[in-house]
Amino acid sequence: MKNTFRFVKPDGQSFDSAAPNPTEWTRIVAAHEAHAIVITPQTAVTRWMGESLDHDLAVGWLMERKRQCNLVSLASSSIGSEHCGPRQT
Repeated sequence: MKNTFRFVKPDGQSFDSAAPNPTEWTRIVAAHEAHAIVITPQTAVTRWMGESLDHDLAVGWLMERKRQCNLVSLASSSIGSEHCGPRQT
């Protein structure tokens, strides 16, 4: 199929992506503008240098985040609650 990606599994089976809709990109740009999302050449640049994850720090941060979300929930306040659940896309 023209203008698609071909995905190949380790066992050799393959499938093609759906052909892109030529006007779909305009909706993506409009959605980004509506949410103040700015894509620049630096957007995909990572600061990760290959170091190992500090598990104690990561788990500690997640536990503190959960504690704060529970406090927000108990107070029946919407302040900060947008950061307390799974991301909605």
